This record gives sequence, C-alpha cells and structure tokens, in this order.
Amino acid sequence: MLFEELSFAAASGAYVEVQGSNGSGKTSLLRAMAGLLTPKAGEIAFDGVEEPALALHYVGHANALKREASVRDHLRYWAGLFEGGAREQVVGQALDLTRVMSLPVRALSQGQAGGSPCRA
Repeated sequence: MLFEELSFAAASGAYVEVQGSNGSGKTSLLRAMAGLLTPKAGEIAFDGVEEPALALHYVGHANALKREASVRDHLRYWAGLFEGGAREQVVGQALDLTRVMSLPVRALSQGQAGGSPCRA
C-alpha cells in the first residue's frame, strides 16, 4: 500500500504542496486525484462536484530517457557528452542513484527519472 489514512482538505484555489521521497507515491496520489488511477479503498471527493475526475487537471511530467536502457548507460552517455569522459559513477553518486545504476530506467520512480537536485 502506498499510503493509508491520508486525508486533507484545501479551499478552492489554494496552494497545496505534496512532498516525499522518491517512490513514496506523490505521482500516484496526483494521478488518483485526477481520476487516472482508481483507489483500491476509500474515496477521493471534491465538494460540490459530481465527477471528481473533472475537478482537477493533471499535467504530468515526461522525460526523454530510453526505458529499457540502464541508469548507468544514460549516465555514461551524458557524463561523456558534458565531461569528455565516462564519469557515470561520479554523476550517479551526485544524484543519489548508485543503488539503481544497473536497473533499466523503467524501474525508476518519476522523481528518480526526472532528476534529483545535485548535492555535490
């Protein structure tokens, strides 16, 4: 289960920020609120709206990564392009991706695939 006992209310036009670590379910929550995913339990309700999917417009994010290529392959390509040599390990560490270097990009969370802030 991604999340349970989640409840919040926001006034119309209010700013709501969703925070959490990579893979914690932020994108899934937003997609469910937009009607693109169906919750296994509970409900998503918008006061005064008969069709919740019409109450929220979701603009997702996309990347230009090749889903079957590994994280290492992508980092090697970009590190080589910008640094003139294969420094994928250094870039992987800076982006906190060392645990997933051998995985195909399709296995990453949206936050990981979209890019994490560089802390180096």
